[in-house]
Amino acid sequence: MASWEQPPPVPILHPHLCILNWNIAKQNYQLGWQQEFQAILRLYDPHLVFFQEASLKWSGLDQIWASQAGAMLPALNWHFTPNVMNQRRRMASGLLTASTAESISQVCLHSHHREPLIKTPKAALITEYPIAGMTSTLLAINIHGINYVRSHQFEAQIHQMEAAISDHQGPLILAGDFNTWRPKRMQILLDCTMRLSLQQVTFSPSCHQQLKRFLGSDPLDHVFYRGLQLDSQRTKVLGNFTSSDHTPMVVTFEIPGSKTVQGV
Repeated sequence: MASWEQPPPVPILHPHLCILNWNIAKQNYQLGWQQEFQAILRLYDPHLVFFQEASLKWSGLDQIWASQAGAMLPALNWHFTPNVMNQRRRMASGLLTASTAESISQVCLHSHHREPLIKTPKAALITEYPIAGMTSTLLAINIHGINYVRSHQFEAQIHQMEAAISDHQGPLILAGDFNTWRPKRMQILLDCTMRLSLQQVTFSPSCHQQLKRFLGSDPLDHVFYRGLQLDSQRTKVLGNFTSSDHTPMVVTFEIPGSKTVQGV
């Protein structure tokens, strides 16, 4: 009997990598959000998308309708991990990571602790991608920080994520809504990124002021990276996009050692 080998996954094909990080506040079925997202695709053509609070319709407790994400993310490969199931509305919401590349591994982590009242965990979604012309891979972590809990419970989620990625040796991007509205939370996050040798994406003062905050706190949304070069001229916060209460962040990196594939 003939044996068939699976074709290798499509890698990241360009030496530059544009990412979009955005808590979309379950707005992806609203026309206003759809128009804004299409504008971002048209203007910036991101290669890697990190959504928090993406919402998808579902049928059955375990079957997410792929067509819903397919309609939202044409021509992108995507992974979704829910942390909230609304049985009355038959909706699931959580993290969604999409890319022009195909992942070679995916890991979903749910926090050990749960938020009060609704009793749901928060999540981290870890995806790994090949890079054209390189033996090392890109690890992408999409995370939504647990909220309304004590600092040590937030720290437990950050440590859980850190333990899952600490062995990765290649380029890495950590992005999401970390809910860093208290100085203690921000310090816990910065201590973690220091141990992982990550740098924080910084924005111009005007862009920095447009990031989501809570009563003058540190921003809630962040992007950290290593093994990449930040293109500060193409890194911005899209403050004129208002369909969510969080502003989208567009960040462009250069990937040292990668190459552009001809004909792509």
